[in-house]
Amino acid sequence: MRDIQAKTVSYLNNPFYYLGGITFIFLVFQILSGTFLFMNFVPTIGGAYNTPIPGAYGSLVYITNQLPFGVYLRTFHRYAAMGMLLFSFLHLLRMWMTNKITKPRNLGWVSGLVLVFLVVVIIYTGFFSSYTPRFEAMLMKWAEFFEYGRRQYQDLLTVNFGLHLLLPILILLGLIVHFKRIARPKITPPLSLFLILTGFMILLTAVFPLPYLPETPVPYEGTAPSFLQQISVPLIFLAVCILLGFIPLFLQRKQLFAKVDPNRCTGCLYCVDVCPKKAIKPITKGQRIVAFVEEAKCQGCGICEATCRSIAIRIYNDPKKSIQEEVRAIWLTKN
Repeated sequence: MRDIQAKTVSYLNNPFYYLGGITFIFLVFQILSGTFLFMNFVPTIGGAYNTPIPGAYGSLVYITNQLPFGVYLRTFHRYAAMGMLLFSFLHLLRMWMTNKITKPRNLGWVSGLVLVFLVVVIIYTGFFSSYTPRFEAMLMKWAEFFEYGRRQYQDLLTVNFGLHLLLPILILLGLIVHFKRIARPKITPPLSLFLILTGFMILLTAVFPLPYLPETPVPYEGTAPSFLQQISVPLIFLAVCILLGFIPLFLQRKQLFAKVDPNRCTGCLYCVDVCPKKAIKPITKGQRIVAFVEEAKCQGCGICEATCRSIAIRIYNDPKKSIQEEVRAIWLTKN
């Protein structure tokens, strides 16, 4: 048994196995770098409270041009946002391709779609908060649509920045729901993969930093999209997420579940250790301790069946029985 438990699994350093964990690491990068940026950022349209930093754009100039390592901190923050968005999409795609969106995994699929939408809104509000001439022109379209004056326009910028700070908290709360459905969630990748990812981000930030900003903002010469055009992108994305959230209702598959034969079970309880959903628990059967599967928690992954030496566990309603028999044969041969 010790030999079995001590085996090194080859997928542990496979980044595609940790797409969700890598996305979470990028979120941590975002929160840490954003905290330091927040210490030097003033979300106003002009000078604020007689500070030497004149408003949002002025504070951005200060961070980029004068603050030690400020340009790299801002670059790291932006690249982390892009990485979080990229890997969240890859994580969704992997769940789709591996058919992990139907019941009982549908909660993870729906909560993941909500989290991806929040990531998109965070990036959206982050660009607006920078208050560069381009995004200033876009915010002006918002003010024109709602017929806002200068005071209300300042409120608009403040609300936008407030959302940018609030949404990461909502994401952390959503992650609790997203992780709670898994007994042993892979929240973070292995240390080696984490160090590689961190080193790559630092290298990318150092080689391709954001450009320095002019002290005086250069007027935006292009035509800013209207308010309706601006909100059409997140609204379309929201509609797509809602449609994708209903897909599990139309892709119901036959429920698979494991069942233990108490007469064959030897009571080794190795299946209790390997079950990723903690769906197996020990019970007393007469004078013996045997394994018992809670069907409501079981997802029919077949790990317990493939590792049971006494062949006491079977997956029911399984159309791929021959594949699992092959897995069991390989396991027993090598162990």
